[in-house]
Amino acid sequence: MEVRIRVPVFPTEEPEKVIIAVTNIFPDAVLVFEDEKILSGTAKSIEHFATLVKNAKIRDSVRAELLRNLSGNRTHFRLNKQVAFAGGVSFSVGEPLGEIYVEIEDAELKKVIDRIAPDTRIQP
Repeated sequence: MEVRIRVPVFPTEEPEKVIIAVTNIFPDAVLVFEDEKILSGTAKSIEHFATLVKNAKIRDSVRAELLRNLSGNRTHFRLNKQVAFAGGVSFSVGEPLGEIYVEIEDAELKKVIDRIAPDTRIQP
């Protein structure tokens, strides 16, 4: 599995805080500045993200978003930077301070989605 992350860094933002926002969600992320305006990197684990999703009790909405954006062996989503900086998960659309763009790729992506956000309609 590979998790790719890309996030704009605006002149009004402290780059260190953007790094913190990303690593609050993906602690193992390896990040580099492509230039002064773009931070990008990869992570290998989605476990912390899955724990945040579970604790926030937003599995159904996360699952729906991941499935809606499913294309082959990839899916993507955007996270609110400010919420991520505070250690939370919230999807984002057109935030003024930009978003954390995340793409997950895996040969068995539906199993990965089940790990992140199991279908709550299925009783074990």
